[in-house]
Amino acid sequence: MPTRAPALYLLVSMIAGLWAAKLAEAPVGLVAIIALLLTATSIWFSIKNSWLWLVCFVIAAALAFWAYGSLRYPNTPLSKQLRLPIREARLHFEVERILQAENVF
Repeated sequence: MPTRAPALYLLVSMIAGLWAAKLAEAPVGLVAIIALLLTATSIWFSIKNSWLWLVCFVIAAALAFWAYGSLRYPNTPLSKQLRLPIREARLHFEVERILQAENVF
C-alpha cells in the first residue's frame, strides 16, 4: 500500500477524468452510479486491508471527474447552430450626471 503522496492518486485521476471529458461526453447518470459502486468497493477493500482499494479509488475518481467534466465543459455546437447568423447588439449609453466626491479619500 503506497504511503507517499496520497493526493497524487487523486490528482492523476482528476486529470484523466477531465481529459476524457474533453475527448468524449460521458453518460453522466451511468458513470456516476458506477463511480459510486466503485467507491463503496474501495471502502470495502480498505476495511479488508487489501491493495485493491487504491485501484477502485483511482478508477472511481476518474469516472467521477469524467462525469463532472461532461457537465461543466461547454458542448460542441451542432452544425445547425454554426449556420445561424451572428448576433449583434447596438448599445447606446448616455451619462446623465457625474457624482463628485468631496475629498480624495
